[in-house]
Amino acid sequence: MRGRLCVCVVAATLGLGGVTSAAVANDRGDAAQRLLERVQPPTPVQSGATGASNATPPDLGAGTWALTLPSNVGWDARGDNCCGYERAGDITTMQAVNTEDLIEIGLTSAFFDNPVSSYNWRAWPLGDPGWFGPTGIVFGIDTSGDLFGDYMAFFLNDGAQTVGTVTPYGQPDNILCFATPRVDGATGLLAVSFPSSCIGTPQTFRMWAFFYYETATTISEDDTEWSGEVRQIPKGYWMLGLEGRVHAFGNVKHYGDGTLFSVDMDSTTSGRGYWIVDVFGRVTNRGEASNFGNTPPLVPGERATSIARDPHRWGGFWVFSSIGRVFGFNGAPNYGDLDRVPLNGEIIDAIPTPTGEGYYMVGSDGGVFAFGDARFYGSMGGIPLNAPVQSLVPDPDGEGYWLVASDGGVFAFNAAFRGSMGNVRLNRPVTGMVPFGNGYLMVGEDGGIFNFSDQPFFGSLGATPPPLPIVSVASAL
Repeated sequence: MRGRLCVCVVAATLGLGGVTSAAVANDRGDAAQRLLERVQPPTPVQSGATGASNATPPDLGAGTWALTLPSNVGWDARGDNCCGYERAGDITTMQAVNTEDLIEIGLTSAFFDNPVSSYNWRAWPLGDPGWFGPTGIVFGIDTSGDLFGDYMAFFLNDGAQTVGTVTPYGQPDNILCFATPRVDGATGLLAVSFPSSCIGTPQTFRMWAFFYYETATTISEDDTEWSGEVRQIPKGYWMLGLEGRVHAFGNVKHYGDGTLFSVDMDSTTSGRGYWIVDVFGRVTNRGEASNFGNTPPLVPGERATSIARDPHRWGGFWVFSSIGRVFGFNGAPNYGDLDRVPLNGEIIDAIPTPTGEGYYMVGSDGGVFAFGDARFYGSMGGIPLNAPVQSLVPDPDGEGYWLVASDGGVFAFNAAFRGSMGNVRLNRPVTGMVPFGNGYLMVGEDGGIFNFSDQPFFGSLGATPPPLPIVSVASAL
């Protein structure tokens, strides 16, 4: 009951209807203390069945970061049932996203749609005279890493309007900034966004939530008791040398090297690990990348040439060979291959579509082969080239792609041309290209980087070429 009365105080402060000034005045004296007692930070938990450890996370620093806690992972949506009205499991996920200057925090619930039209959103619940407030969510935020609350963010609705605020922890009347509520009826997301400057520059970020609402027949309260850890989203890229050495640029980390005669690498979805494949099909996993073994034995004359993560299935990836065979790992499906198909040029690169429901293979002659939901928009097959094609990159919307040749020339197919090095004398040939922001990133054998995108340049090895050639580049963006 304490949390309910405290939500009403905030509602009155914001001018929401359905709360009388007399009722608020009776509770205003100890409202902050009541709310502080109710919205307590969760007890730290150790890693295990309920998710990751609450150990102090690494510093975030500036930049973009995000957190999504899947259902029943990372916290205990326990079903408080404090007053006989509880319907357990109302909170299904929690998430937080910081995009440089704006933070959005929210939760999803399976029971909600538009707060203005839904019966769920009303100021006065049925059968509970003790509930003097609107439907609301109170988010607790810890930015200091001490497991105590530093700020509170509110999402409130009385059936007529939805408002949001951010306040110091335990001080619901001391509004630091207003927040913009957001409701996504398709996903059940209830969120508020506010300027990052409202809570300073958080070095860590943990959150928990208390959710109060009514339905046509019940009043419910659902609490989360685990605070999630938000980590900085890696931004940058890695280069891979023939000897297996990995070079990291940006804020991505070096997690280890591969083996001699490495040919390609790709990062995990999180950007906190990568896989490296060598010419023999041996796969090296580093960081958060899981070990799923190596390719089956290759036939005489066959080489592994490319590795690509499955963007749709966490931890899945494919290895592609020079004759167009495909090897899927951890559930990455086989959408087709080129085994026993005569090729004019060996397969030198492959990459999935943005959905992960298909992939492209590209031959050194510029031939393009589309599988699954990959669509064919054209190729350089059968056209005389100044230099062999090295890579294919789908454009971000999946409705086109780019090819790059070893001389830096780029060929755009139903995709905006972002630029090329075709008319520039290169110290060493281009050996690979990967998606990067709204465009692409090329790497030369000397470690030179050529960035044609809306993302920043994070550095290169062009001024200090390695003794053995760079064979691949992988992006964390």
